[in-house]
Amino acid sequence: MAITRWSPDTCGCVIDYTWDPDVPDGARTHSFHAVERICAGHDGLSDPPLFDTVLAENQTKNRLHGWAVANLARLRHPLEDRLSDGVEFRWSFTGTGAGRRLEVWLDGATLTAGEKGLMRAFAATLNTPATVR
Repeated sequence: MAITRWSPDTCGCVIDYTWDPDVPDGARTHSFHAVERICAGHDGLSDPPLFDTVLAENQTKNRLHGWAVANLARLRHPLEDRLSDGVEFRWSFTGTGAGRRLEVWLDGATLTAGEKGLMRAFAATLNTPATVR
């Protein structure tokens, strides 16, 4: 088993997790190993639930960003798999602990009511509560 130290871009926590390097990427699972540091936003969470919460928050943010790139064709860069120049995917969290809520928006573009509705519907299928504004 391998151990990786992870510092997610969604908070200041530092967590070690284990994984099996002999398992292909698509089938690989990551398991909690140890906490190096807990950020103020997750203070009060115990170790294994901390990993699950931080992982879910990070994956939800990443999936919403991926959804925006894949589904907002009018805002996608014409040659690269990303949003157009001048359009930025932004996010922040409110609350603390397991009750933190993700909020996402785009700077440099205004989503139509239909686009917001589709993105909100996708967000509702994810593991972390999220608001699309």
